[in-house]
Amino acid sequence: MSPDPTDKAQPHLPKLITAGFRRMGCWRPTSAGDGIELDFTAERAPGVYAYVVNGVVHYVGSAQSGLHGRFRRYAITKTMRTSRRIRDKILGCFAAGQAVEIYTLVPPSLIWHDLPVDLIAGLEEGLIRSLHPVWNLRSNREVE
Repeated sequence: MSPDPTDKAQPHLPKLITAGFRRMGCWRPTSAGDGIELDFTAERAPGVYAYVVNGVVHYVGSAQSGLHGRFRRYAITKTMRTSRRIRDKILGCFAAGQAVEIYTLVPPSLIWHDLPVDLIAGLEEGLIRSLHPVWNLRSNREVE
């Protein structure tokens, strides 16, 4: 069964909150207006995050090395394609007068039959497949 492209616009935020995602804050423009910065201090733990615009999940990502470092790369990198592309989307939201909220989840470590289970990667992939966030290229390729 292929994903329903009309499902992309549905507000899935209540599903994330029920699953334990917490609103951490927002991206905001830098004082020069040409970049982005957080309005909160991100935790350093690995986790999954979602960017939400007008109650709709626009992007889902994972931070295996920690949320703080991952968000920092969005703010400062000039060479990483995904970070630059998403930063441009965020700046476009600012230009349209829209806020970009950040929700995060830091799942516990899990062992199944003495084998490690990567909940972060699994949650990211599952959310992209089920929510079809418009900024995630993987979710858009599935519908094409």
